[in-house]
Amino acid sequence: MISCRQCGRPVSELSSECPACGAVPAGSAPLECELHAGSQAVARCVVCGKPVCGDCATKTEGRFFCDVMAHRALAAETTVITGCASPFEADMIRENLAQAGLDIVVFSRNDFIVLFRSADPGVSDVRVRADQAEYAREILRNLALDEESRREPDRPL
Repeated sequence: MISCRQCGRPVSELSSECPACGAVPAGSAPLECELHAGSQAVARCVVCGKPVCGDCATKTEGRFFCDVMAHRALAAETTVITGCASPFEADMIRENLAQAGLDIVVFSRNDFIVLFRSADPGVSDVRVRADQAEYAREILRNLALDEESRREPDRPL
């Protein structure tokens, strides 16, 4: 693990962005800004994953966002409770949380995924209202759908 140069939180050496703030870690493969061809991205939007350069990135409350204004509101009102590797997995979790009466948003980051991103935890974020986050995590733990339970066990060679 390395520390994010923007927020100081731990970041996997294999990650293409800090999961907390969206900053591109020093030493990671260069990303090109989605809106400004030829400009190097300094971060990814914490909601959609769009690579953004210094000209188009907006930093609010220590997190980077793209040009879509609704993403700031979504990030302020909701919390990511888990990342999923597939839309099927995200739908399964969404259905279980909906049955418990929770408000869920599944946001796919597929539009901006690049090949080396495969080491990141997921391509779909499951979000709930911030005040429902702990209850949602408890439900996922009880159903063995939390990230720890869904992780594949290490297999001996």
